[in-house]
Amino acid sequence: MSYYNLKQSLSKIKAKPFNFALIEGKKSDMVLVTPKPAPGKLLDDTKKECGDGKRIAKGVCLKENGQIVFATRSAPMPAWKATLKKIFQEQKCAMFLPVELRQLGDHESDEVVNEDESGSVETETEDEVETTSLPPTPPPSATTTPKPPTAPQKPTTTPTSTAPKPSAPVSPMAEAAFKSRVNPLETNSIYAGIKNPALKAPLAKLLAEAKALGTQKDFTSALKKLDELEALLPKAPGHDATRPTPTGETAAMVGWLTARNDVLTSLRKLGTAIEAAKDPESGPAQLLLAAIGKNLTEKPATMQQVLALEKYLQTDDIIVEAESPNPFGVTIAIRTPLLNALAALKKQTT
Repeated sequence: MSYYNLKQSLSKIKAKPFNFALIEGKKSDMVLVTPKPAPGKLLDDTKKECGDGKRIAKGVCLKENGQIVFATRSAPMPAWKATLKKIFQEQKCAMFLPVELRQLGDHESDEVVNEDESGSVETETEDEVETTSLPPTPPPSATTTPKPPTAPQKPTTTPTSTAPKPSAPVSPMAEAAFKSRVNPLETNSIYAGIKNPALKAPLAKLLAEAKALGTQKDFTSALKKLDELEALLPKAPGHDATRPTPTGETAAMVGWLTARNDVLTSLRKLGTAIEAAKDPESGPAQLLLAAIGKNLTEKPATMQQVLALEKYLQTDDIIVEAESPNPFGVTIAIRTPLLNALAALKKQTT
């Protein structure tokens, strides 16, 4: 792209997210990263240069734990990661690799406008210096004597900043783990079936505290509250003993949910161990674990969703990385149990 500098745009991503548009064409591919939504002319010109190109994805591009992350409203396709890697290498942006993809949370916008950015995406150089032209100073009048300049008066008060202090960075892994646990726990048949107020009251208190911490983005503390709650739950409640064994499609879905929950539990266990190690280089590992959880659809209801999950589990390198032995002694099994569960679900899905 002769008039678009991807490297310069990526270098500007710091505290605030940018927008991105991923273009796929017959001749080449391109990703536009802009402080404001990319203007129509830039999109059209880029599509033309890519060769009858089409925009296949859009969302926000941001930095999380020092890594470039592309986030979209719907679950990102695994193939996008390879496309972005190729683009970065072609545009001499390999220093920003590896990149990660994830799905936007409910509270996150898929479009941003950075007012303090110029919004320009034309060719720029890092050596450009913005200058301001001042009007020429008129010569002193021949009939008047110029007055000596007066010293500027010092302000009587020192202004204080009212900007809020930046909060601690949110762990994507902890956020994903919290969201995957809090709602199922609240509707859990064991929790819902407790009638004894003496037992239900402290459980309800812990759940409320966990939700409040989640609202404040303190997901690590919120997860500890959920751990406390689960530890207090009865292990074999009587009201669950008479539940009928699900059959047909229900049995297949229960098999998937059970396998998925086992995977998320093991990922959460590994994530907790990584957090406890307090390794400053653990950011990419946390993002990897969070991405897996987000890509595992909770209840795939259509054949398209089932096939997409199957392809993701069979082809994405992120699964291989997660299943590799780790220094924390946590065994992660993802591909085999989930593919087995999907095979049963596939027979029941039309």
